Amino acid sequence: MQSKQWPAWSEHFIKSGFPASSLLAGTEPAVWDALGRLELKDFDNSKQVLVRKALDDIGLGWVATNTTPFRIAIGGLFDAARKYHQERDQNASSGKSKSIPSIKLTTRKLPEAKDTITGPITKRSTTKANRQALWQQLETYGAYVIRHAVAESKLKTKPEAKQAKQTKLTRSMGNGVAGEPASAYMNLSKPPDWHDSLEQKLAQLLIDPGTPEKLEDSSARLKRMSILLLAGEGAENWAHQDNNDESPPLQAVLMLSEPNKDFTGGEFYVARQTRNTEKKINILRYRIAFESPGDLVIFQAGKDSGWWHGMLPVKRGKSQKQEDEYLRKAVGMLQPPAQATAKRN
Repeated sequence: MQSKQWPAWSEHFIKSGFPASSLLAGTEPAVWDALGRLELKDFDNSKQVLVRKALDDIGLGWVATNTTPFRIAIGGLFDAARKYHQERDQNASSGKSKSIPSIKLTTRKLPEAKDTITGPITKRSTTKANRQALWQQLETYGAYVIRHAVAESKLKTKPEAKQAKQTKLTRSMGNGVAGEPASAYMNLSKPPDWHDSLEQKLAQLLIDPGTPEKLEDSSARLKRMSILLLAGEGAENWAHQDNNDESPPLQAVLMLSEPNKDFTGGEFYVARQTRNTEKKINILRYRIAFESPGDLVIFQAGKDSGWWHGMLPVKRGKSQKQEDEYLRKAVGMLQPPAQATAKRN
């Protein structure tokens, strides 16, 4: 290794760093230092894989890096690091050097909200007090949980889906791990009655008086897509933001499988940077464990919210018999309409 000869970080190494609003903002010096601990032979890997190896080294391998702004930064870091590994030049650095920030990741259980709604959701659940508590929780912690939002007995009617699409979750693309069998997203072709009822109640809960700003019917779009989310053993969705600028900028996940019995792990989480300085980067992550079928998580999904979300690795549950290979099944609700997603992607 050439760690003693590794040049100090300088912003002139790359044209553009990680997006300023991302979880990786300001971590470039730490990533650069980690790249210096690698060997030249490591650079035979792709740029994404190599830089993600450095992210693993500093404890941020769970953050997705698959969009264009990240790829630009990764390309610059890779090219500059390979150059200095080849030259092994102790004095290669030029320009203003930057100290390496310490990175502190704090993981906590999502706190219980004041005036927590315990389902199934009814008209009594959609009071102004509950609505205000929900929005306060979303703004403070990024997510809100409603236990038993749908009665487990009603979930026996499974949603019909079509157009299964395997998601390309790979380390080489920087967005996660597909698992076995590969994770799939499926559009709901015929939602069951409980789905439509839940969608209506969510609309009453999210856009009536008590919201931060009253959302007019003309601007609020809660009649959106729903998709069936299927995850096999080993699947992991790294922290990311969706292309969501819908109003209100929220999404939700409803659990269909039985936690512990069908799967373990697979916790949903939200994360953001907090109270950062040039010398220290603080990342706060709130984990939400599903306890039973019918549990619902509503979360901040707007690109300007500062919140990112993901899913921890899925493991096999305690059940001796599995109906199929997919362990974790859920419905993603309040997804942006297909035509809007296509325009933004």
